[in-house]
Amino acid sequence: MSEITVRKIKESDLTVLANFMRRLNEYEGLGDKCIISEEAYCEMIFEEKCLHGLIAEDNGKAVGAALYYFYRISSLAGKKVLYLEELFVSPEERKKGVGRRLFEEIKKSAKEENALRIEWKCLKDNLSALAFYDKICERQNGSDWISYEIYFNKF
Repeated sequence: MSEITVRKIKESDLTVLANFMRRLNEYEGLGDKCIISEEAYCEMIFEEKCLHGLIAEDNGKAVGAALYYFYRISSLAGKKVLYLEELFVSPEERKKGVGRRLFEEIKKSAKEENALRIEWKCLKDNLSALAFYDKICERQNGSDWISYEIYFNKF
């Protein structure tokens, strides 16, 4: 029987995390651009503490991960926003509640930080992720806001 648990990432999880993120980027067609190292994750998560990570396990085996960070919106409520950077569940482990458990812990972190909201982006072609997200929250179609990005030293 499956027993899904979610916990904060440890340094011993960095190889698994890097592998999950490479697999996610390959799925999204960005595999050749995924150049981040375990050392960079270690620095951001454990030294700078600017990135937070969760590992989902099924009976002790890592089956998923999430990465997120907080930023502050001062013009609205003066509260933090939790931005979900990445969420990955091994394809063979999907539809077992892993993603839902990760989201429960993400929501818990947001509430502990008194965050205003949780936000993230999803590729429009990632139909399985969109279907999952549609089950856990209301899609923000027709938003008045348009996202822009400026890259420095792009890949």
